Amino acid sequence: MYRGDYIMKRAFLSHNSADKEFVLSVYHELGHTNAIVDKYDFNEGVDLREQIKYYLNQSDLFVLFASKESLNAPWVSYEMNLAEISILNRDISNILVILVDREITHSDLPKWLQNSLVKQADNAKIAAKLIIDILKRKDDTLYLGRGLEHEKFSKHYFSSDKEAKNLVFFGLDGIGRRSFAKNILKQHFNKSISSEYSIEDVSPLDSLYRDLLIDFNQNISIEEINKNIEVFQTLIIEQQVKEIVHYLSKFSLHNQVPVLVDKDGMLNDEGEFRQEILELMKQINSTENLFVAYIQNRNPSNKYNNQYFVSYVPELNSDATEQLLKQYCTLFYNISLTKEDSIRISEYISGYPPTVKIAANEISIYGVDYIKEKPMSLIRYNSGVFDEYILKNVHKNEEHLLKIINNFGELSLTILMKLLPKLENELSRLIDLSIVTLNSDSKTYSISSPLKSALNSKFGVLSKKDYKNIVDILKKDYGSDNNVPDVKTLDILISSLLRADVNSDLEEFQKLILPSDISKNAHNAYKSKEWLVAKDLYEKLLKLDPDNLDALEFYIRSKIRLKEKTDNDLKRLHSLSIEKYLNVSAFKYMKSGDFVRAAKNYEKVKDNYYAPHYVFRELGECYYQLGELDKVRNILNAGLIKTSFKNKFMLDLAAKNAIRQNKFEDARGYIEYLEKVDNPGSVLHRKASLLSREGKFSEAKKLAEEAISDPNSRREFYLLLANIYINLNELDNAQKILNETHEKYKHLNISSDNGFLNLKCLYNIRKKNLKEAKEILDRINPTSEYLQLKYYHLVLETMDSSLLERIQAEQKVEELNNHEDSLIFIDI
Repeated sequence: MYRGDYIMKRAFLSHNSADKEFVLSVYHELGHTNAIVDKYDFNEGVDLREQIKYYLNQSDLFVLFASKESLNAPWVSYEMNLAEISILNRDISNILVILVDREITHSDLPKWLQNSLVKQADNAKIAAKLIIDILKRKDDTLYLGRGLEHEKFSKHYFSSDKEAKNLVFFGLDGIGRRSFAKNILKQHFNKSISSEYSIEDVSPLDSLYRDLLIDFNQNISIEEINKNIEVFQTLIIEQQVKEIVHYLSKFSLHNQVPVLVDKDGMLNDEGEFRQEILELMKQINSTENLFVAYIQNRNPSNKYNNQYFVSYVPELNSDATEQLLKQYCTLFYNISLTKEDSIRISEYISGYPPTVKIAANEISIYGVDYIKEKPMSLIRYNSGVFDEYILKNVHKNEEHLLKIINNFGELSLTILMKLLPKLENELSRLIDLSIVTLNSDSKTYSISSPLKSALNSKFGVLSKKDYKNIVDILKKDYGSDNNVPDVKTLDILISSLLRADVNSDLEEFQKLILPSDISKNAHNAYKSKEWLVAKDLYEKLLKLDPDNLDALEFYIRSKIRLKEKTDNDLKRLHSLSIEKYLNVSAFKYMKSGDFVRAAKNYEKVKDNYYAPHYVFRELGECYYQLGELDKVRNILNAGLIKTSFKNKFMLDLAAKNAIRQNKFEDARGYIEYLEKVDNPGSVLHRKASLLSREGKFSEAKKLAEEAISDPNSRREFYLLLANIYINLNELDNAQKILNETHEKYKHLNISSDNGFLNLKCLYNIRKKNLKEAKEILDRINPTSEYLQLKYYHLVLETMDSSLLERIQAEQKVEELNNHEDSLIFIDI
């Protein structure tokens, strides 16, 4: 049995063909693992009565979609009669009647059904949520360790006189914000979590209105949506919000709470809620019985806190982690942990619920004793370092599935089956491994939060061809008859259209594409290092909204990455925002190697504006390149305090800087922190560079050889190992590694890299290849004084040197003789 079986109970959807379209919409919301419907489950040519009996026996819930037609239909009557018998025999646990015809009332139902749960619902999402809530009543979903947070909520919420119905839950991704929100709403308000909607960074009300319009208007056409949006955009904010609240209030009729997820669209740069969001909160508070949950990463300012109530969702404490680990081991793997074992293992994974699942899986595979003796993998998992886990557990045929889920977020099984038929075995295995998670509320699949970045770096992103294939698949269902898909499918279709760059297909859906869609996909492309795609999408966005500062900033950053001219763009940015101009121009100077001007602009940002952590990292890099090592130390320490010593880039640079300053104990301290947040190869590399600087080349060699075998090995790993071989006089090994480095990184123009040239020159000096050493030395800019000294010593030692060459060499040696005779320092 795989883990998902715990929540995969099924509902039998009884209906008449007159209501088929609505029922199939509900079915698609539920997914076929949770619902039974004749169109997809019954077989032609098989006795219909026998199939109805069979599938009723397979069901936990009988759902009648009641309308005039269904209550008078012979086959529906047959299903109702069988369901009544099944209830009496306790073969079916529950009955739900959904009134889809407003003329039908409670009294029109058969008497035995009048005692059942009867709900009016003309929206597929709401109907599906009613069904899910009943299916989940016997669900064994685990929820532990939030007692203190519940107490805080009760104490502060109910003792205040605000009674805000906008409940904000903020914390890290994957920490359990939705689970906490769900339990708060159930325990304190007897309400259930319902559909989620994203609040995007560009025109957030437009995209929210469009999504609600699609959800609550079955069979609406593209033309109708476009007309509605055009009218909506002419309204003032108060009127726009009124339209949105009109739709949100429909959830309250069924004690359901919609969820708004912040995608950089709720807060302004000062961390305060934007004007349109505050107006939305104001109208929600004045609407009877309507509650809305907000999921955020940042803690909003309290300036307007009479409109909303904020709850912080922290990491799990050690006691809660231990309880959760024991429960997972018992429930999913039938393993009983002793108190001592659960406490010991929990020390390494405390705080992050997804890591607890992975720890339980590791215990089931390797045993408790092995995990206790070798806890390093758990330490890395808790720090978000999952490269080895993915490499060890993901099969080749599962990579595309993971890329799709990772790219598009939460996906229903219906959508996944469209995009990837015959995937259920892979999906169940990945759930068992806690790589994929199943949201028991929305019945959607997503990547476990801590693994997202690791999967992205390991398997890369979807290609233009992949996006084109997705467009072709989805257009079969939605590319004709002016038909509009559900919100999630529409999101996937729009994203794929924008990324596939197929203009003919794009035109068909152009009226549904909003600036927020373009912005979201541009940001995703930039994060995935698809600079050209990002630049093109930001350019599209700027045509629609020329004064969009974020779009202009990342449009310029994309062009800088592509080494394109940006002078005119920077002038425009300067006229709109000095702060952003300083940040972006500093980035440009740094990328071009002008570290003096880059540092000057970053200092202005740091001294006059709010400085994100990357400013400290990049300012540290500038001063490092300028050799101002004390400044590097001070800047990075300030940045590390700001990030609680969890930023791996700053930690690695701080360790490298300390090594260069010969402050070896400080370097060890930084490396100790680095071990908790970076992958094993990077840590081994940094330890090897420390040992090298200390002159412990034999010890350094072992670590450096291990580092280059890491899947995440980089150019500098190879250069460090070559350097160590040269210093150990293992010149054949050095030549082999240098050749391997050249072959592996020639696409990065490694033959012009100063570090690579330095080592090639040193290698030839040690081999006494005077001519080759001189040719390489002349190509190095700036030239290393250490290498010059070694080269001129070689000239003096060589019998073939002329008198003039020896005199010039003696003069150079005298000039350079005060240079410290130590390991050549390159940026490794």
